[in-house]
Amino acid sequence: MVADLGFAELTSATGYSKFGDLGQRDQTDLLITLEYSYEAFPTFTAFTREKGKQDRINQEFRLVSTTDGPLNWIAGVFYNQFESAGYSAEYTPGYAAFAGFDRADDLEYYSQGYSKLEESAFFGEIGYDLTDKWTVTVGGRYYQYELESLSDVDFPLFDPDFQTVGVSSLQSSLEADFAAGSPNGTEQTGQSDEGTLFKFNTSYQFTNDILGYLTVSEGYRIGNANGVAECPAFDPLAPNVQGACALAPGQQFGPNPGDVSTRDERQYLPDTTTNYEVGFKTTLADGRITLNGAAYLIEWTDPQLTSATINASIPITVNADGAESKGIEFNGQWLISEALSLRGSYSHSEASLTALAPGLVGTINPPGFGAVLLDGQDGDRLPGSPEDQFSVFGTYVHQLTADRTLTFNGGYAWQGDVLSRTGDRGGGLTLDAYGVANVSAVYDTGPWSASLFINNLFDEYYETGVVSSPLFNQVLTDDNGGPVNTRSYFTFVGAPRVIGARFNYSFD
Repeated sequence: MVADLGFAELTSATGYSKFGDLGQRDQTDLLITLEYSYEAFPTFTAFTREKGKQDRINQEFRLVSTTDGPLNWIAGVFYNQFESAGYSAEYTPGYAAFAGFDRADDLEYYSQGYSKLEESAFFGEIGYDLTDKWTVTVGGRYYQYELESLSDVDFPLFDPDFQTVGVSSLQSSLEADFAAGSPNGTEQTGQSDEGTLFKFNTSYQFTNDILGYLTVSEGYRIGNANGVAECPAFDPLAPNVQGACALAPGQQFGPNPGDVSTRDERQYLPDTTTNYEVGFKTTLADGRITLNGAAYLIEWTDPQLTSATINASIPITVNADGAESKGIEFNGQWLISEALSLRGSYSHSEASLTALAPGLVGTINPPGFGAVLLDGQDGDRLPGSPEDQFSVFGTYVHQLTADRTLTFNGGYAWQGDVLSRTGDRGGGLTLDAYGVANVSAVYDTGPWSASLFINNLFDEYYETGVVSSPLFNQVLTDDNGGPVNTRSYFTFVGAPRVIGARFNYSFD
């Protein structure tokens, strides 16, 4: 809703959503790799059944000045509430009887979780035109949030009396449900944070066609739970009890005195950034050429990075001490003629740790699947993004008659290699650089159009992501001496060359 108050425009934005999911997935490979003799069962299979619910509501009020003059301002408030609950149940058909457990439903693992997040903020900024060419803007934001998380994990193969609880209404007392269905008790974690963020921007219009700017700002991301139940206390008499779980700080996970967790695998804390950017925006040749560019530096405190639990190598997020990202980027467009135009972009980015990150990279120690944590080192490149990438696209429009055109489009996008794990450690994979070209021709008559396209023109083979690590490509042995191949490592690949046609008709 928008209201004109004369001196300012008041905007109220309200959002509400509910989401529910019910799913089932194969869990065979994960359980085989846990060293609990599942692979000894010749017909071992496993699946996980999961159910969850989410509720979210957010509200923002924002005032934006509308009066004339060199001064302009924005002020507002923001509130967000998010609740979620869910459970995960793993079944191993036939395994309980094979291994001598009294569990008719073959339920071997059960976890449930609940979290509630409340966050609010006050924000505002003031801009002032020092001259008709020079503008300065300063802004700030005060934020606070509070997060509560509850979780439980149970191992029903060792507890024939265990009964599942399931997901209750988000409005009911979930704490009671957890306690009733969990002999291990309810584990509770929580965190809260508050702070202020600042922004400064100045821009100068050197000519009608060239603008330069400088921005210094701060940012933050809230923390959260990792959604993995806490591990039970280590039992030296039963060291191989199932352990797809998260360790608390100081918790023992192995028989040696040094086998103690130095981090909290249950949750991760907020991270903050200080951002510096200087750039320009230009419009040249009577508007036929646009060229924009920027250089930036982002300094990270407590960066949130991907890792894995010691037990079962479950993906989680943890905090490192520090990181930075720096780079340059350019983009532009050139209208060569009324019929021919080109546009393109280029960026170079370097993202790396700036401090030691103990136990950041979780891996395995072949042969077998013993857990190992490797430290991230100062200067290690961060995973997930290429250092260099560029793209170029062109369009040529051939006018056949007054209302008929034939348009040719072509484009090529390239990116450099990408690491799957920080510093390429712990059995990580480097995804090779690749480039993909697409072309098309479109015949348009107005009411209808037909196009012929070729995606991935040169049939480039390229990988876009990786799951797990090549270290998991090992062969185990079942109870009959037969081989058991684990298949938890694989990569995602892009689509091969596709040739096709499209037809469109407008009924207007």
